[in-house]
Amino acid sequence: MPSVSSHDTDERHAIAPLEIVGNGATALQEIREILLSMPRSKVIETVGRYLHATQTSQLLRYTDDIEFLIDVENSQIQVRSCSPVGYYDFGVNRQRMEQIRQAMGPN
Repeated sequence: MPSVSSHDTDERHAIAPLEIVGNGATALQEIREILLSMPRSKVIETVGRYLHATQTSQLLRYTDDIEFLIDVENSQIQVRSCSPVGYYDFGVNRQRMEQIRQAMGPN
């Protein structure tokens, strides 16, 4: 399954976590706003330091899971973006996370 995760060590799937600027609650709210501004994105739940969202592809209507977890100890936001079906995502999951990283500003 195509995915990227800040917890993965495999080079094809690994991605750097986001850095927290300010406090975790503010960062999670910023991510929520960024996601809601992206086409076909929906926030499913926000519980404590965790946010789960989905984004549906325009062409084939696949729904990807997007997750964020505030890691207070390391001042980071652990990230995961995963396509639950298929074997190749044309880099969409990585591009999505990098787009969010860029929208959050310099880290």
